[in-house]
Amino acid sequence: METKKMHDRPVFERSDFQIAHYRGKRFNPDDLAMVSRTWHEEIEIKYFTEGSSTVLVDTEPIVTQPDDIILINPYEFHSTLDVGENSGKYNLLMIGMDLFSSKNLDNFDMKHLLLGRRIRFNNLIRGNSRIKQVVLNIIEELTEKDSSYELVVRGLVLELFALLLRSEVKDVVSEEYMNDNIRFYDSIEPAIEHIRTCYDQEITVDELANFCKMSKYHFCRIFKRATGMTAIQYLTEYKLSIADVLLGNSDTSISEIAHIAGFDDESYFSRCYKKSRGVSPKTVRAKNTK
Repeated sequence: METKKMHDRPVFERSDFQIAHYRGKRFNPDDLAMVSRTWHEEIEIKYFTEGSSTVLVDTEPIVTQPDDIILINPYEFHSTLDVGENSGKYNLLMIGMDLFSSKNLDNFDMKHLLLGRRIRFNNLIRGNSRIKQVVLNIIEELTEKDSSYELVVRGLVLELFALLLRSEVKDVVSEEYMNDNIRFYDSIEPAIEHIRTCYDQEITVDELANFCKMSKYHFCRIFKRATGMTAIQYLTEYKLSIADVLLGNSDTSISEIAHIAGFDDESYFSRCYKKSRGVSPKTVRAKNTK
């Protein structure tokens, strides 16, 4: 299965309105772009109107049904495993992170909470009538495009995420830990972004510190304070998380997985994986192929 880092084309027509709508999409098993594993910074929302498909989010398979909402958090791997005979038809919303920055939310910077994975929403939203109605209202406004629709849509999107915060939060860290992290995350964000986009290339601590315009010593101290890990530990764990998905949900060879995840060779990858996970990649692959 192909793994794609980002979109091959611009997601938004304009940078000042980072909300896009694609109507009546359907999974097609012949379309490699639809069944490939992908990840991106934007929040992706699929509202299913008919049919059924199996969507894989990280390592979690979700079988959809009409009226389901699938929400993909930033940087979550996702793909379609099986479209079946009656593949799911859905409306797709893509929402950019700049909408959630502190300058747009009265100093509440949810952008950093989402990009730093300090808060994640449930991937499957089923039976939540209030959220469903807001999603339908957003789709209607983006379809009709009446006067002032962009202003209305911005308000609806913010309402949607207020409701998500109220009832559909999957993971959240303690307030003390969150406040501490937010304090330092801004300064190391360039390094985090570089790791997430260039993890398969050679990355040094000196390089990451330069991205953040810090001395190496100061960068290492701030990075550890913000993430609980050193930069190299973070980079390694990020690579291993990619390997986890591929080992559990693809027939890609272990040597190829090592290459995709950015490790120099299979032996080094296997040592790192076993040290972190307590089992070898071959053991995980054998377990998942039974």
